[in-house]
Amino acid sequence: MDNSAENNDVEWAIGLNRFMLKIVGLWPQGSKNQREELSSKFRLFFNVITLIFILTIPALVSLIRVWGDMILVIDNLQYTLPLLITTLKVFIMWYNKEALSPLIKMIVKDWTKIKMKEEKSVMLKQAKITRFLAMCGLFMILLTLLITLSSMFSGRTLRYVTNLTDPGRPLAIQVYYLHDTSNSPKYELTYLVQMVALTTSGLSYTAVDNFLGLLILHICGQMENLHLFLSMFILTFCLIFGFLFLEIMAISDKIHRATYEYVWYTLEPKAARNLILIMLRAKKPLNITAGKTFPMTMATFCNLLKTSADYISVLLARRAIARDQ
Repeated sequence: MDNSAENNDVEWAIGLNRFMLKIVGLWPQGSKNQREELSSKFRLFFNVITLIFILTIPALVSLIRVWGDMILVIDNLQYTLPLLITTLKVFIMWYNKEALSPLIKMIVKDWTKIKMKEEKSVMLKQAKITRFLAMCGLFMILLTLLITLSSMFSGRTLRYVTNLTDPGRPLAIQVYYLHDTSNSPKYELTYLVQMVALTTSGLSYTAVDNFLGLLILHICGQMENLHLFLSMFILTFCLIFGFLFLEIMAISDKIHRATYEYVWYTLEPKAARNLILIMLRAKKPLNITAGKTFPMTMATFCNLLKTSADYISVLLARRAIARDQ
């Protein structure tokens, strides 16, 4: 087995999701490199700080300020609710980081171990779905950033803007900051910081969902492979033991014939008595039966086919007579 090919399969299956989670410092599998581990913690710290203090808290303060105006509240909740959900996802992912690490090792082990062509095909099918979902998430983030940047340069916005929410130039989302953001370069810097925070929060929101989808789809693929393995195992079991049963039946028939063809009356009485048990057992040959009703032999099978054919011919004849009438 080519290990490089298997490593390429692993990278293709989980590489995109790992890249997204590593950017925000949430990839569960830790690195043995101390510098890389420190860098991951710094990215997570930066993600949490920008998510909470640049977006979530200012959005909640703005929500309190516009409370009572239904239109402004709904406009605010479009951003506040996803930000709160993203914050919850980040902390849950970070808290369960050690528990999720063995699952990553399990996925890598499943991809690198020797497997049949059918099993690999099933795993690739599930991995394609995971990659497609991850690419859709990245596309949505990129599209959102492009729309937000275009609104800044064009001076237009899709939000409901009032003097209460945006006393100066409108920002990307409805938030309230203590400093004045209406003048340059504070407005541009604030807008840039918001864009960075929106990018990291969007990656956190999408990557966590894609990671859970990766786990679920991988487990579904392994369950399908288990079903495939059991089906092949049962078929092999039936073939092997069917052959063994037929062999036993042939040996039983040979013993039956050899016992009755043997000139036992020429033996000494003591030696002849040893054949009594064999002769009694040979009266009833060994057969596989269906519910202890009839033996499963080739003759029985042929009789069953003949009876079924006769029954079908009678039904067809009756149908033809009824149609003619």
